[in-house]
Amino acid sequence: MKKLYKLKFGEVHIHDFYVMAIIAEGVIIDKKNSDTIIELAVKHFPNDSFGYITHRIHSYSVDPTVYKDVAEIKNLVGFAIVTGNSKGLKNSDFEQFFIKKPSKAFKELDEAIRWVKELIEN
Repeated sequence: MKKLYKLKFGEVHIHDFYVMAIIAEGVIIDKKNSDTIIELAVKHFPNDSFGYITHRIHSYSVDPTVYKDVAEIKNLVGFAIVTGNSKGLKNSDFEQFFIKKPSKAFKELDEAIRWVKELIEN
């Protein structure tokens, strides 16, 4: 890991080719929180392609309108959702409708990292 940001709503981890967010229990990811994550991603990846991984360890909500801003990040190659439960997988199916980038849900973090790496390399 290159950098760790501990924020009021969770953590943002910057790695070599991806950004990973771990959002705190009960948080609502609204435009303000989303903009903070986007700003950190753009700061660390101004030109290089990168992926975004949301590692859903905790239960939280996402305002689906934030994905409009996510779609505008030109060098974002993919959006991975890691969740270990069936309810989380169903929710990710709904969210993927709003994400205008390649997106996929995974049960394991390692699978998501491999997928993002493949997107960048191809």
